[in-house]
Amino acid sequence: MGKRGPTPKAKAELRRHPITCRLTDVELDRLDRGRPEKMTRGEWLRTKALKRKLPRQIPELNREAWTTLSTAVSNVNQLSKSINQGTRSELAAADLADLIAQIQAVRLQLLRGDVE
Repeated sequence: MGKRGPTPKAKAELRRHPITCRLTDVELDRLDRGRPEKMTRGEWLRTKALKRKLPRQIPELNREAWTTLSTAVSNVNQLSKSINQGTRSELAAADLADLIAQIQAVRLQLLRGDVE
């Protein structure tokens, strides 16, 4: 069994150079108000200074819907298993597969922020 965890970054991608700066209380407050809440101060400053695109923020409503749909997909998979085992046959397996694909498509739309 192989090593678990993320693949180590290439040497050229490692961030080895710390930069320190001092801010007034007003400057720090301004920096914190401008950054997304899940982004560290260092990430925010690096993003702004190097003019990188900010990661898309997924609305909380979309996250909740994605979680709910995840549960629905799990239930559909259990139903599919019972159909395949012959213990249940109310739905055709092809119809069930189509339903699973539709739910997964909606989940992807939610993650991209296409649906609110």
